[in-house]
Amino acid sequence: MFFIFQISFAIPCESGERIGFCITVLLAMSVYLLLVADSVPKTSDQIPVLGVNFILTFVEIFLALISTIIVIK
Repeated sequence: MFFIFQISFAIPCESGERIGFCITVLLAMSVYLLLVADSVPKTSDQIPVLGVNFILTFVEIFLALISTIIVIK
């Protein structure tokens, strides 16, 4: 998901959609995580590899949002 950093910084600052794009991607990822969590078996005591991947991607998108806010300010 490194492309989120690249795409969010490719949007011009004057358009005002850079932060909105990052928030939209973050919300879409959280909805997708909820949908996938319903289909993962509940018998496991450990966090599945897919869950770790989604959590790391979620954190990366959040960091992209924070860095975008810092750059705009």
